[in-house]
Amino acid sequence: MNALKDWDEAYLDRQFVQGKLRESQSLEYKASAALGKQSTEKSELCKDVSAFANAGGGMIIYGIAENNHDPVGIDSGVDATVYNREWIENVLTTGVQPKIEQLEIAAIDLPSKGKDRVAFVIRIGQATAMAPHQNVSDHKYYRRHNFKAEPMHDYEVRDAMRRSIAYGRKFGLAWSLVVEIRRLRAAAGERHKMSGSDYFPRTTFMIAVSGELRGAGEAVIFLEKSDRKAVAELVHEIDEYNSIIETVDPGQRENARLTEPLKRKLYEIELRARDIAGKLEKIIDEYP
Repeated sequence: MNALKDWDEAYLDRQFVQGKLRESQSLEYKASAALGKQSTEKSELCKDVSAFANAGGGMIIYGIAENNHDPVGIDSGVDATVYNREWIENVLTTGVQPKIEQLEIAAIDLPSKGKDRVAFVIRIGQATAMAPHQNVSDHKYYRRHNFKAEPMHDYEVRDAMRRSIAYGRKFGLAWSLVVEIRRLRAAAGERHKMSGSDYFPRTTFMIAVSGELRGAGEAVIFLEKSDRKAVAELVHEIDEYNSIIETVDPGQRENARLTEPLKRKLYEIELRARDIAGKLEKIIDEYP
C-alpha cells in the first residue's frame, strides 16, 4: 500500500472501491457526514480511533460509503474549509487519553466532487507503551471487535496495562544495555587503531566490562536466543583478550604491545558489539 502522501482520488477508488476491499479488524469506512463538530460526533471519532489503537491498529477512511461492510463508492466528501488535519488532531488530543503517539492523518483531494472536497484517512498504530487509551467523553476504554468499537472488559484493560508496563520496562532495559555495548565497541575500536609496535602500560589496552553487563540476565532475556548467546560470547571474548594482555610480552613488567592476533581479536570484538547494538536499537525503535 502506498504512503499516505502519495494517495489521490484515483488511488482511493482503485485500491478500495474497485478493489472491493471489505471492512475488517483493521479497516473501517465512514461517510463524510460522520465527521462533525457536535459533541456526540467528536466522541464517536475518539471512540473509533482509540478502539483501533487498543486493538491491533488500523485505518479509518472518511469519504467512502459502505453497504454491509463492502465499499460502494466515494461519497461527496468533507468540506476542507470546515475540517482539516489540525482540527482532527486537536479533537483526538483532547478527547483521547493518554495521547496516541502513532497517528497519521491525511486529506485526499476529491476533484470530481467539487472544489474543496476531500476524504480523510486516519492511520492508527497499535498502542504499546501508552496502552490502553480512554475515550475522555464517556471515560470508557474501547477496542475494535466485529467491525465496531466495543467497550473493553476489566480484564482486557488490566491486560493492556500490564503489557504497557512490560513494554516500557523492555525499552528501559534495552536502553541501558545498548549504552554499555556501544561503549565496549568504541573501546575496542580505539585500541585497534593503536600502534602494534610500541609498548604502552598494560592498563592502557584493558577493556573493562561493567558489573551491570555481567549481571544483565534480566535485560537480555527478551533477546532472541542467538542474540543472548552473542552477548555472553562478547563478554567472554573481552575477558580472554584482557587475560592475554596481562601475560603478553613476559619480559616487560608493566608494559605490553598489541600483537597482530590481539588486533584481530579487537576487530572481532568490535564487530560483535556492533551487531548486538544493532539488535538492541531495533527494540528501542519500536517505542512510539
